[in-house]
Amino acid sequence: MNIKSLRILPGNVYAFMWGKSLRMEHIDGSGSFWLNKDESKLWYFFGATNLAMDDKVVVLTHLQKKMKWGIFITTGWKSWGFHFWYHWHMQEFQDENAYTPNSERGVYFRLPGYRWDLEEGMIFTGGRVPGAHWD
Repeated sequence: MNIKSLRILPGNVYAFMWGKSLRMEHIDGSGSFWLNKDESKLWYFFGATNLAMDDKVVVLTHLQKKMKWGIFITTGWKSWGFHFWYHWHMQEFQDENAYTPNSERGVYFRLPGYRWDLEEGMIFTGGRVPGAHWD
């Protein structure tokens, strides 16, 4: 992993998501940080994404591996982005940091804008029309 030291981190995030686990990424590349619940619930988040958890800095990401649906908006200098998803088959896991590629099925939509990338920081990406999506 080639993590750039001068990455632009996301600004504020406004998100509504439904699922059992909220996923954040350690910005040093050491894996994910999870907030877990026993039952699925509505998660909402308004505010800065650069948080100290587990004695490390984490970023709330739109790559929510255990959220059935969500609306995720990032704002800030050079970081506006809008994401929407609905999954009818959730991604399969080997463990909390190892996912089975191409195992999730759902609809994902993104407007042209910025999204979080662990190695690069906030990067500009084109939109994605509604359709099947997997990691």
